[in-house]
Amino acid sequence: MLPVLISLLAGLVCASAPQAEEELVVLDGAALQAVLVELGASALVEVSGLGRSRGGRAIQTLKLSSAVGDETARPAILVVAGLDGPHAYTTSMAVSFLRQLVAGYGRDERITSFLDSTTVYCLPRLDVDGAAARFAQPLAEVMGTGRGIDNDRDGLRGEDPPADVNGDGWVTRMRVVDPEGEWIIDPADPRAMKKADRAAGEVGRFKNYGEGYDRDGDERVAEDAPLDAVVNRNFPRNWTENDGAAGRYPTDEPGVLAMCDFILAHTDIALVLAYGDEGNLVGKPETQKDAGPSERGSVVTGIFEEDAKVYAELGKRYRKITDNKSEGLGEQPGSLQGWLYHHRGLFTLNISPWAVPLDAKAKTEEGGDEDEQGALLKNSKTSAEQDDAESQDDSPEASDDSKRLLWLDQNGIEAHVPWTRFDHPELGEVEIGGFKPYALVEPGPARLAKITAVHFEHLLSLAELLPRPSLNLIELQDLDSGLFEVSVALSNRALLPLFSRAGERSRTGSPVQVHLDLPQGAELIAGSLRTLVHGLEGAGGRKELRWLIRFSGAGSGAQIRLESKHAGRTKVALEVN
Repeated sequence: MLPVLISLLAGLVCASAPQAEEELVVLDGAALQAVLVELGASALVEVSGLGRSRGGRAIQTLKLSSAVGDETARPAILVVAGLDGPHAYTTSMAVSFLRQLVAGYGRDERITSFLDSTTVYCLPRLDVDGAAARFAQPLAEVMGTGRGIDNDRDGLRGEDPPADVNGDGWVTRMRVVDPEGEWIIDPADPRAMKKADRAAGEVGRFKNYGEGYDRDGDERVAEDAPLDAVVNRNFPRNWTENDGAAGRYPTDEPGVLAMCDFILAHTDIALVLAYGDEGNLVGKPETQKDAGPSERGSVVTGIFEEDAKVYAELGKRYRKITDNKSEGLGEQPGSLQGWLYHHRGLFTLNISPWAVPLDAKAKTEEGGDEDEQGALLKNSKTSAEQDDAESQDDSPEASDDSKRLLWLDQNGIEAHVPWTRFDHPELGEVEIGGFKPYALVEPGPARLAKITAVHFEHLLSLAELLPRPSLNLIELQDLDSGLFEVSVALSNRALLPLFSRAGERSRTGSPVQVHLDLPQGAELIAGSLRTLVHGLEGAGGRKELRWLIRFSGAGSGAQIRLESKHAGRTKVALEVN
């Protein structure tokens, strides 16, 4: 299978025109490496090593840039995918973007213009260890891949990991009848579990565990995995102390430290796209007012209101192109996304590409009529399910898991392992079942290809939104005796401002420099040879700069240059008669 896949991917790299794939699969490490080798053969692509993971696996980045003009005079977009193991499928999206850019350059006008004006950096997979777990057997969703700790403080470490207790090849869930349990079987769908709502008179009947053992006898199951630190919870922003998932200290994980170093070294990055579990383009992200001078030490909990206006417009355009309904999570403690915005001041588009829809009335993708909820509950029930369903007097709203199951059923996706009795060595009689690993995360090959196609369109639309300030000569007035007044307008017609409000507050970005270059014999009377511009609004932001210059005679050679590390370069000549 792997040689066929590699051959297919290589053919796509060398295709005569960019074509959206009909199906995209999740790439394992070997397949990803093969694609990077093929991409690296292109003159447009530079593949570099970012570092190695805790598990010793290589983390790599790619740079796409055309040879037209000065590549140092362009803003850059950074695409980050594979932020954690369960979202390993987003790597396939990023790789598809790269293939289409390479195949389309020189053949597709939009792609050619995009790469001639914008540099693209891509980190297709940050959590390489988590992605490797995606292809291990038995299949389990793995978040923690970094340093392990003694989670239950019993002097042992990793003694109770999640495990495939019944040997069916999946690590799912276990439910155990217990008078202290807080869970019930959802009356809307006996395959789903929900927490009992005591206020509504619901009485808990089950304890709900991850599948595994209680080898240390502390009545806690699958609570102590050998590895705990989560890569995308180990960044400095809002890092959580005394939390195994956060790591021992910020940037303790090698991949996280390497990523931070990469960001610090690449000051041309003007915008970041991060594909993972967080989202700020579909739902409304948390916002807050900017702190005044007396509140500079206050804790920043959300996006600043001025930036939120920009994000709102970015979200509007994103939804129009992709029609994505997945809101994703809000900013998580220690995430890359939060660090990029709050600490580095970078506009970061957090994208959760897909989630199982919760609308139980959704129609199938083939356009057929929806099934009635009751028609989906004809599965045979265990005795526990029958007893629990009969004990409920009313029919409360279906749980989210029940709604997910309805949508999955309507689309013919077998995502659930039936609950099956099992004699557990420590717990006695249990039932093992639940959603298959990755069933609620991965959209499937055909759907992933469609999602990737619209997100590639979104990527191409972003180049025109990047700040690219221009210089326009307003006035070159001869006052008398070789004395000239020079007026220049610095303007930004793009949507994004020169710096985000977070960037202005953190002072992490380098200001734009406007240089006045004078020929020999000219004298600057008023103004500065170098002017620093610390901010310029988007969508028509404008500033005027003025100088008084005495020229000794007619000639040329005077010019005004604009230089920016993340917004390009430009210049305007001063012709004196």
